[in-house]
Amino acid sequence: MHISLTPQLQNYIDGKVSKGLYNNASEVVRDALRRMFESEEKGEFDALRYELLRGLESLKKGGIPYNLENILEETRQKYDQNAPIKPYVIP
Repeated sequence: MHISLTPQLQNYIDGKVSKGLYNNASEVVRDALRRMFESEEKGEFDALRYELLRGLESLKKGGIPYNLENILEETRQKYDQNAPIKPYVIP
């Protein structure tokens, strides 16, 4: 694989290697990619956590908990009656 870098990025990588923090440029790039991957995974986890906390807060304020079986049954009944189906999840 061949990667083109700006002079700034190349200097940054060279600096890390010259300081002895990494043995070579490949290690710097692998570490950067690993950190980027971990950061993205953490971001996905944080988004899920946020939505769960929103749901719990809604329940504390009197919200009605979702019951998958009830939602499916309601959807089946409305489908059978050609009635509009309420979207429980809005993209």
